[in-house]
Amino acid sequence: MDDGSTDNTKDLIQNFIEKDEMTIQYIFNENRKKYITLLDGILNYIKTDYFIIMDSDDEFYGVNSINFFFTKIKDVKEDESIASVCGHVVDSSNKIVGDLFPHSPFITSIFEMRFKYGVKGGKMAINDTRKFKKLDLDLDYYRDKGYVPDDIWQNIFDGKYKTMFINEIFKIYHLDPNDKKSLSTSRFTKKSAFGIMESYRTNLETNEKHYMNYPIVMMKKMLGYIYFGLHNGLSAKLLFDNLKKKLNRICFVILFIPALFLYYLKPLKN
Repeated sequence: MDDGSTDNTKDLIQNFIEKDEMTIQYIFNENRKKYITLLDGILNYIKTDYFIIMDSDDEFYGVNSINFFFTKIKDVKEDESIASVCGHVVDSSNKIVGDLFPHSPFITSIFEMRFKYGVKGGKMAINDTRKFKKLDLDLDYYRDKGYVPDDIWQNIFDGKYKTMFINEIFKIYHLDPNDKKSLSTSRFTKKSAFGIMESYRTNLETNEKHYMNYPIVMMKKMLGYIYFGLHNGLSAKLLFDNLKKKLNRICFVILFIPALFLYYLKPLKN
């Protein structure tokens, strides 16, 4: 999926296609933002049983890593509660990004892996296409809305399925010098407020059951939802109405005034 690249990507891929060494389906679109492009590819073009999301400047940790994770995802094909098998990422110096999983294999939700077990850092997964396509994903709702983070679909995914985590390396991540600069300059601006608000909202709606065990985590997410929602120009009533779960609505009422103070004290840049 090519989201409007302006370099020689199209010519490069065409050369690979003409060599006919592997099957390549190349889809080019004008820039629609990564979230829309990814979901369009998964929902409308992928015909294989499984899929992997991989940035063009990264690489697999050898052929054996692909075969290993492919075997593991096939092993849980009949288990309707598991739709993903996740491994580790290493940087160009072969150092694992973030933390190891507490056990291997280990089956749990992404939320619990992050907040119950404290595992940090980027990871890499292979996913079951059939199960993924059962998710309630509305592409049109997010079109032309600016920056939309990947974790929106991950939040929705996490509400329906569990992931098998394995302490094996799957991908090599090559850091682009512009990555951190791009993230810091474009993510936390008013133009990105809608996407970040939706990231918080989908996380809250998916994980309402965790208020008792992780109240601070959930309250921080609620503050984020209100803060970015206000910067997106939504009224308090609309922000409240967009939350469907009872505990989320109670938390919203409690934290709206503190979030309003934060909104005025720390406004986002344009």
